[in-house]
Amino acid sequence: MSLVKELSTKRFQYLNIANYLINLILMQVLEDFQAGISEEIIKNLFPKAVEMLFQQYHNSCFNYCHIKTQDHNLSEDIAQEAIKQLLKSNKAIEDVDAWLQQVTSNLLCKHYRAKNKDKELFQELRLEASVLQEIMTAEGMQTINEMVPADIQKLLAGREYQDYQNFLSFANLKDYATAMNINEKAAQKRKDKMIRNLRAKILLTLGWEAMPDILSFGQYNAVLKFIRNLPLSASSNKDERQCIKYSADLAGFLKGIERIDDWGITMVDKRRFRLYLFHFSTAKPPILVTFFIVLNHRNIITIDGYVENNLAGIHPSPPNMLIPKHQGRSMWGYDTIVSFLDC
Repeated sequence: MSLVKELSTKRFQYLNIANYLINLILMQVLEDFQAGISEEIIKNLFPKAVEMLFQQYHNSCFNYCHIKTQDHNLSEDIAQEAIKQLLKSNKAIEDVDAWLQQVTSNLLCKHYRAKNKDKELFQELRLEASVLQEIMTAEGMQTINEMVPADIQKLLAGREYQDYQNFLSFANLKDYATAMNINEKAAQKRKDKMIRNLRAKILLTLGWEAMPDILSFGQYNAVLKFIRNLPLSASSNKDERQCIKYSADLAGFLKGIERIDDWGITMVDKRRFRLYLFHFSTAKPPILVTFFIVLNHRNIITIDGYVENNLAGIHPSPPNMLIPKHQGRSMWGYDTIVSFLDC
């Protein structure tokens, strides 16, 4: 799928969306996989994948606004403005979803400030926007104690925040390393750990449940190790001691999966998660498997179960299913989307 990345980088040079477009294109070709994925097919499907992706972005912005305001027209206007700002941005955006939520929240704040109404909602939005800003720019977290809403005051008393505040009490990384009697490389690792743990705590407090960023430093590395040591057919860097723990049934279940190309995670409750693993091969259809795992307090993973998923793209739509025109139509066509790039 290097062609998709090439097309994405050429057309959307500041947006990190290539992997999302690859997944959408794969969904479109699943029904006729035997036809192969030629360069011509990819070029033909690329505009539709762009439309689908930006429709998802629009829906996310709209839903966020509508939950806050219950105002359909206002939510529609702000969602469209957020997408326009995304397309017109001339700065690299790594996490498009987080960027859009930040901008959407800022636009809502601007609206209510201008209208000078619903001060309670404005205050809530202002505080939440500030927290989101701190999440996206970890170096600015020293001001988070001024921004956190009342319902997450417990964050300020938590170990994650206290650890980071202690780090910020030092003038620089070198002073911190000297005080802790460690080298600067180890100090940087501790800093990264503190930021990730605090970021995860904030996201969980805000209600996020389905992304790797909700995992603490220890949990995240435990999941990476778990994936790395799975008994995959093409893997040669596994920890043999870990592989012994896996059953023959699991090895059989994963037979044919040479590598993990992408993964995602959803929290079920405090310690239980659904781990999604995705594999793509040019020789056969994509494979998505789900592991039901438990992460204990020592970040040791146990497997509750696993299942191979049927990807939605392979299921035909019922012939009598009717989709209202306004729901089956993209917010903007491909030509309209790319026109904002040249503004």
